[in-house]
Amino acid sequence: MKKICFLVSGGGGPLRFVYHAIRLLNLPMNIVHVIGDRPCAALDFAAQKGIRNCCVTYKRSEGAALIEAIKAVPCDYIVTNFNKILAKDVLDCAPGKFINVHPSLLPAYAGMIGMETVHAAEKDNAQIIGATCHELVEKVDAGRIVQQCAVAADWGLPIEHNYTGTFRCACLSLLNFFVDGDAAMKVGAIHQGYLFSPACMFDILRLDEDFWSLVKSGQ
Repeated sequence: MKKICFLVSGGGGPLRFVYHAIRLLNLPMNIVHVIGDRPCAALDFAAQKGIRNCCVTYKRSEGAALIEAIKAVPCDYIVTNFNKILAKDVLDCAPGKFINVHPSLLPAYAGMIGMETVHAAEKDNAQIIGATCHELVEKVDAGRIVQQCAVAADWGLPIEHNYTGTFRCACLSLLNFFVDGDAAMKVGAIHQGYLFSPACMFDILRLDEDFWSLVKSGQ
């Protein structure tokens, strides 16, 4: 049973996705701790679902409270959705456990934040967009890539369409990293318009529009 911790600062979309996917797909993992650096919707979601959670003050020069919170609950992976860069002393407190999801196909658009990557891709007329799950290291967006998920861009549609595609790629690449080696089925590299590398390791057919609506609702 894999134990997962989330560091959060905002709405907690990936947190909600993983929570609901675990239950829908009956995956051998559990979210054991959610740590926020400010009051936010992600912490509210954790509290509503009975997930252990806490809020800490974090600055790169003052990491003791965050380190203490991380060490308080043993986990296998720490997903970093903080809106801050983690200092070396924080990364060193749980070596090899920090995972980040960047909303681009790295190394493209490294260092950009959120959906800035989509606007950059539109400016470049990129035909493929997606997300990268990678190990977190001190240099921003430079850790070893462990999963990527891509989808075709369509700049003829409102930009929100491509926001949605990028967000879903981020969620799917993170989940694929967690289930790799544990899943009962291996769907393949290309499915439902998404390109996975390595191949998709879960039953993506079950993640239908009703599922994505649930994730978006915040419930």
